[in-house]
Amino acid sequence: MLDLQNIQNKTPAVLLIGKTGSGKSTLGNSLCGEEVFETSDSQESCTSVCKTVPLDIGGKIYNLIDTPGLLDTNKMSLSILLEIQSVIYGCRDGIQAIIFVMTAERFTNEQDRVLTLIQEFLGKESNAHIIVAFTRCSKRQTETNTLDFSKIQSFISAVENRWVIVPNPDIFDTDTIKEHINKLKFMIAEMESPYTINLFKLARKAYNLHETAKRGCIEEISKTSNPTEAELKQATKELQVEKEQANKEHAEVMAEIEEKLHALQAKSSSETNSSGGGGGGDGGSGSGSGGGGGGGECFTIDTTVITSSAKVVPLSQLEIGDRILCRGSGGKLEYSEVYTFIHYNTESLTEFRTIFFTKPNGTKGRVSLTPQHHIFVNRTIDFAGHVCPKSSKLLVLQDNSLVLASIDKIITETKKGFVCVLTRSGTLIADEALCSCFCDILPSPTMQVLAQMAFAPLRLYTHFFRSAYRLPEIHPYAQILVNIMLAFEDISVILMHPTKDKNATFLTAICFVALMACICMNMSVFPPCPSVIEMQVHV
Repeated sequence: MLDLQNIQNKTPAVLLIGKTGSGKSTLGNSLCGEEVFETSDSQESCTSVCKTVPLDIGGKIYNLIDTPGLLDTNKMSLSILLEIQSVIYGCRDGIQAIIFVMTAERFTNEQDRVLTLIQEFLGKESNAHIIVAFTRCSKRQTETNTLDFSKIQSFISAVENRWVIVPNPDIFDTDTIKEHINKLKFMIAEMESPYTINLFKLARKAYNLHETAKRGCIEEISKTSNPTEAELKQATKELQVEKEQANKEHAEVMAEIEEKLHALQAKSSSETNSSGGGGGGDGGSGSGSGGGGGGGECFTIDTTVITSSAKVVPLSQLEIGDRILCRGSGGKLEYSEVYTFIHYNTESLTEFRTIFFTKPNGTKGRVSLTPQHHIFVNRTIDFAGHVCPKSSKLLVLQDNSLVLASIDKIITETKKGFVCVLTRSGTLIADEALCSCFCDILPSPTMQVLAQMAFAPLRLYTHFFRSAYRLPEIHPYAQILVNIMLAFEDISVILMHPTKDKNATFLTAICFVALMACICMNMSVFPPCPSVIEMQVHV
């Protein structure tokens, strides 16, 4: 729970909000000018409870509150709710600013969901008090103070274009960091008067009830000099009655807060279920931002593949031109060339879905990938986030054949690093499970073929000019697909239908790219990509 002893009375709050590993605690230390929040390079969150410290900006004191990973889960647990309750108590004097910390390595549409949750929790007035702080920016991005907001433009616009870059301390000196931190402090100080909502007013009432009972006890005792035993007993009895009444009212207030939070929990769970349970966070969902080309973080860096030399190696050790085991034409196993990396990062914390399975021969295995990545299941293709232990069976490698394996359990893990590769077949055997190279778009055999067609120009180009791409940012060609998808999404909203159908948008965009590719080159560059029905599967 919140360390209440550090709460400054009648002082507005400055909230640090973001996912685990986004750099909240490090930013908090930079704002305070000293190590007041615990930080770590590991994938585990150091902030398990809300912590507050006084923040001095130009002589004005604020309560700087570092929250735990409140955004790390789609379904709020009881412990998360209790911490939110603590945040509300800490914000009883209003909020001056909400600093939403996110990494600049990979933008996803999840920010829209986060903004909605913040509005539900802190009220729509919060938009006028949100500042986005981008961490892990490249040297070029920091020096030019430029970022590509194409994927999250609605989010940036909603917060009135308030954002800052937090320089990487491993790259920049103290003076550069201080310059950017001072810009952030100026934005905080220039905010309008702290705002409040009913939840904060209830918390203020609860706080006042406690303070009133405490003061009443002190005043009553100070009024009586040398009281008799009977008078002291009577005074104690009366004070006990007042204290019980105050505690009762305090409990009622906190119960009302808890009721509102449980309503938010139910709403969050309902939205998660309606979206197919895909989940995932900054590194997991990749909702609509990958353009179908592996834009989501996809695989862990220690995911293993089998090379043409029969070696089992992690994806992090692959080189462009290596041939790895995959499902090829006719549904047969073959070795396909890795012709490019979509992106590669060894530091970013990413949320993965780890699926544990058992083969027909009793051998157990596991595969980890982000929820929006495509995996072959039940003789078709689906999102990893849709895989269910009771009804799903994975296609896995056993004795040089693809077989159906039962699923034992599925867990969510946060790991450091991610990687995504493209093979000429569009598939790969990852940790012995058959996976697609694509993500985000509507999973189906047809979309697998269309995605292959959309990447045909890149396959042709890399046939003559070997790719050397191995960076954290999404591959430029995949980014082009993203931009085309976003353009079609905007056009479809204006011309076709008032509601956004992202699957239709992806389909239209990829068909457009495929059509252009067909016009520009011979169709023979498209390798055959049979449907899953044609696959040789042994049960």
